[in-house]
This record gives sequence, C-alpha cells and structure tokens, in this order.
Amino acid sequence: MDPLLSICIPSYNRLQLLQKLAERLITIASNKIEFVICDDYSTEKEVQSYLKDLYIRDHRFKIYFNDNTIGITKNYYKSLQLASGEYVMLVSNEDLLIAGFETLILPILDSKKFDIIISILSYENQPTHSYYRRNPVDPTSDIITLKEQFSHFIFRSHISGNIFKKDILDFSLLFDLHKQCQHLFPVIPLTLMGLKNNKFLLLNQTLVIAKISPALYITSNKNEYLEQSHQLYLFKKF
Repeated sequence: MDPLLSICIPSYNRLQLLQKLAERLITIASNKIEFVICDDYSTEKEVQSYLKDLYIRDHRFKIYFNDNTIGITKNYYKSLQLASGEYVMLVSNEDLLIAGFETLILPILDSKKFDIIISILSYENQPTHSYYRRNPVDPTSDIITLKEQFSHFIFRSHISGNIFKKDILDFSLLFDLHKQCQHLFPVIPLTLMGLKNNKFLLLNQTLVIAKISPALYITSNKNEYLEQSHQLYLFKKF
C-alpha cells in the first residue's frame, strides 16, 4: 500500500544538519509516512554512506542519488516526483519537524478534505508564529485577516512545511517554469498550482522549525517583488 504522506528532502552536503533531521524522522511511529531524500551529487563523501545506511536502518527511507548536480529548485521538484505518497511535503534538509507532527497532521490528511495545507513557518530560537504573523510591508502590523495571512505566505520563499496532494501537481509545467525563470523560488508556482480549483487549509500551527533567518526570505515591498520579470511571467501562466 502506498503511504499517505511523503516527506521529501532535497539534499546537498551539510551532513550534520541532514543527520539531525533524519534522526528526528526515524522517531515517527507511523507506516503511513515515507521519507524521500534526493541527493544532488553531494561533494561530501560521508553523505552518500550515511544515506545508504539510513535505508538499512529504516525502510521507510527512499534514497536517490543524482548522477550530476541539477540545482536546488530542480532537485525540489524531482524529490516530489519520486514520492509515492498521496500527499507530499517538502522539508529543507536544515529544518526540523515539530514534536507530535504525525499526531497533528495524519488525521487531517486521512479526512481527504484538502488538496493543499499551508502551515505557519517558525524559526529556530524565535517565538512561534512571530515571523508569519507580521506584515511584510509593515513589520509593525499584525496580520489579522485570512487574505492578509495568505498573502504573507505567498511572498515568503521557504517551502518547508506545506503539504500538497501529489496528483494536483503538474511537473511538466513546474520544470518548464524553471527553464524560463531559474531564480524563481518553488514555493510560489507550487502554491498557485495547488490553489487552482482546489481546496486549501490554512493551518494555524507550525509543522516545521526553519533554521535559516527570516531576513533571508522576505521582501520589504511586495510591489517590487511582483515587478520582477520572472514573477510576471509566472502569474501570466496561472
């Protein structure tokens, strides 16, 4: 039987961070979840041996090695393609799942009510919700409406912690978009594709703790962001 959820991890070097994430995944006590790791031809030899050992320790891990480096965005999409779960979730290899992740998310997925689930993104050593609930144009203003909260999500570039029903994703289009706009973060095309004629849940909880500072992932002005040519191309596609 295929798993309900595939947690997809595009990987490249950074063994110590990957180990922390993988060891956390091993503690998940559910056969409804598989872990797909797609390594993008890491230059650190220890990564390959560690990943091979992971599969021996826990057969829920599906390990793939690229024959050459294809780049972070294509590796994101490839890891999703390789998943066999009904739902897929990307997790960057430096991030960590919250305690009790499976208890929270599996009942929601079992309900079959949603095609895309958007979670709050929290950062290591910061109060939960602090980043996500701030307006990217006016950081002193709390985001209080669903529309504003979703708008804030779409303008962040960190993809970890959001879940998509796999059969709503058009991988031909995603790879085509990457050819046209190679600097486009995958969160936006994935989300626009997921929301097109599909049901979404804005989950007011954190699923993933991100390690990277939010300063790297936020634009100070949404209009400037949209004016970039690759963003305009993308929105025309949808």
